[in-house]
Amino acid sequence: MLSFLKAPANAPLITDKHEVDARYRYWRRHILITIWLGYALFYFTRKSFNAAAPEILASGILSRSDIGLLATLFYITYGVSKFVSGIVSDRSNARYFMGIGLIATGVVNILFGFSTSLWAFALLWALNAFFQGFGSPVCARLLTAWYSRTERGGWWALWNTAHNVGGALIPLVMAAVALHYGWRVGMMVAGLLAIGVGMVLCWRLRDRPQADWFTAGRRLAARCAGGRPTARGRGAKSQRNPR
Repeated sequence: MLSFLKAPANAPLITDKHEVDARYRYWRRHILITIWLGYALFYFTRKSFNAAAPEILASGILSRSDIGLLATLFYITYGVSKFVSGIVSDRSNARYFMGIGLIATGVVNILFGFSTSLWAFALLWALNAFFQGFGSPVCARLLTAWYSRTERGGWWALWNTAHNVGGALIPLVMAAVALHYGWRVGMMVAGLLAIGVGMVLCWRLRDRPQADWFTAGRRLAARCAGGRPTARGRGAKSQRNPR
């Protein structure tokens, strides 16, 4: 029933050089854009509570000690989830693992907006932390699978700006929504955005290159394992003489 969550098998062999190159270039671009957008929304739903905290305090629903408790609970759960997810994601289908995780954080944010008791807040925010751990391990895996080690640092740095963008936008969005509709609606808006982008992840992400096509030549192996993406000889050389 949950077989779609398993890592996909290798696809049929494609030996046409031009088709392999075209697919490789196409999916490298689209995967980077998709994981960048997805991780920005992970951060969006991670920091939504921080942005809503002043309004929550002003409403008297939670005290400062309650908010401190939720923050501690979040980071403990997130640390455990990130460790476990790093192991599980290696054996899972990246597109669904990350996509379902983001959709789940969106649902939790929406439910958080309906909650009224400390225990409900604590349970939901711990669940949010658990599903937040589904994000970065998948991104690290895909960056490693689709970009060679000689270029990976630059692309990794570009992807890493996603959390800055997500963290910068959520206070603006939450403040604007809370000003007119209240913090609860702000949490729901963050959740709905996450659900929408999570569906995009399930649609546009791909696992490793071999899951969409498989070539037994050294060229693709060099691309994925450490050579430059357009130089067969350099790729082979980099494997013989690793830096």
